[in-house]
Amino acid sequence: MLAAGLLLAACSGSAPAPASFDPAGSCAGADEQRMSGAYPELEAALPTKLADAAPTNRESGRYCSEQTLGALMAAGIAEMRFGAATWDRGSGKGLSLVLYEADGLTAKALFDTYETSARATSKVHNIRTSEPTIAGGEAHRMDLLNDESFQAILVWPGDRPGQVRVILAADLTNDEVQAAADAFR
Repeated sequence: MLAAGLLLAACSGSAPAPASFDPAGSCAGADEQRMSGAYPELEAALPTKLADAAPTNRESGRYCSEQTLGALMAAGIAEMRFGAATWDRGSGKGLSLVLYEADGLTAKALFDTYETSARATSKVHNIRTSEPTIAGGEAHRMDLLNDESFQAILVWPGDRPGQVRVILAADLTNDEVQAAADAFR
């Protein structure tokens, strides 16, 4: 699920998403669908700048199959929409902010999916989890070594039920990750 360069997603190995789709229609058998402007309200909830830089990519879409949803599908989530902004900083460094939305989605369920996927990936080592506080509420964090890349995943509830915020960071400092969390509240 999600950002380029981060191999932890429950949907790793899925086929490329089509370049366009009807966001109001059905998934029509697709594993995932993504394009800029698919779900403008989710994209609009993302910061437009971090450290005075605009994202290198902004898009939205949805995950529609067991391959892309993983354990979330077994928990009753058949489709999950997202808005994402990615800042590619080059040399493997980067940051993605993602706002997910699905009926019944919780931060804990999404975090558990990330953790299960990370633990099942042979290139991932040194997994550490914690429960920091973001915007006065409970969040979930996983720090790990993915091959030679230090990565952090932060997951916490969005503004309404069924909405979850996620930060995926590769080879960034804790201060950079914290600044992203502060901007994404």
